[in-house]
Amino acid sequence: MVTKPQVMRREFWVRAPAALSFLVDEFGMLGPERCDDNWRMLDLVYRGDVLECRLWLDTVERTVGVWLVRTDGERKLIAKLRSVAKAAELGPPVHATGAGGRTLRELDLALDNVVGYLRPLTARLVGPEGPALMRAAGADEWTPG
Repeated sequence: MVTKPQVMRREFWVRAPAALSFLVDEFGMLGPERCDDNWRMLDLVYRGDVLECRLWLDTVERTVGVWLVRTDGERKLIAKLRSVAKAAELGPPVHATGAGGRTLRELDLALDNVVGYLRPLTARLVGPEGPALMRAAGADEWTPG
């Protein structure tokens, strides 16, 4: 049975920060910053010196996903966790993100999958190989300003 949207919203704000607490504890990132300024998307943002992780829940499509933004000098690179996991050859990327928003059980499974990919990738992305890994994932690049 599909969980009501208001329950998913409430539980996302509780379960997602608990799942991603390693970003603060192990990598010294700041966050989470809650961004829920539109009716459809809930975003949880963590920011580090060179890496930003944005976990989102689409309350209409009922999906969970992660965008990664890596700074490389003055350039920014952005890619989905799914693409970076594939480029890093961490296993089948189909489970990295993309599902998990219909029930609380699916949300928990999606968060487990996100952590399973994000924890080893974060160590690589904040290191010197980060920009090359993002480019291998087909990241979009831009210069802010």
